[in-house]
Amino acid sequence: MPPPSPSVLRAARTQAQRAARRAWAEAGAARAAWRSAAAAGSAAATSLVNAVLLGRYAPDWPLPPAVASQPGLAEAIAEKLAAKGAAASAALFASLAQLGQAQAALAAAAAQLGAVEEAEALGEAVVCRTLSLWALGAPARRCAASRAHPRARADALLSEVAAMHAAELAGKEEIARELRALLQPPAEAAAEPPPPPSREQLAALLRCWRMEPALDVRRLQAIDRTMSAEVDD
Repeated sequence: MPPPSPSVLRAARTQAQRAARRAWAEAGAARAAWRSAAAAGSAAATSLVNAVLLGRYAPDWPLPPAVASQPGLAEAIAEKLAAKGAAASAALFASLAQLGQAQAALAAAAAQLGAVEEAEALGEAVVCRTLSLWALGAPARRCAASRAHPRARADALLSEVAAMHAAELAGKEEIARELRALLQPPAEAAAEPPPPPSREQLAALLRCWRMEPALDVRRLQAIDRTMSAEVDD
């Protein structure tokens, strides 16, 4: 069996590189969708917290006598704030669904790139074996050196990105559940319902949503640089 011609090798490399570019572009689109959904979720979470705090403190507002004496005012305010909180909760969980879709797209791009890497690695192994049969000199030694020092797998880097976003998604889901629980009345069976979260606790939840602690920014920047070099190589 003759060794593959240089043109065949170049064509295989070009095809693999195009697939890698496509996977990386899809990952970039997924991360952009993540950022958009995270921003929408932050706005919804803030609106929900504001509605809860307004409902908590509105009965103690000092209103002018002419306003305070209007019948049904307190009930109307409470009803409006409840509707605002419910709408914010729905928007928050809608953003969670979008975040889940973005994370799934990241995982799919990593799997797609993994298939490309596997095919490329298999092709390189076949080439090395063929060259070893035809020439036991420099080509075979170069293949051995290539196997001894393999380049970093791009799909592993992209899988790392997907894993970070999966961990952040889990954290955001927990925050959303805690915020939604604020809208639910205490259980009647509970003799002493737990005290509601303080302003500081609610502010901490919002900060945690915005800061996205599971996403290592420096590591993501390093992966971006590595992947950009990989697809442009």
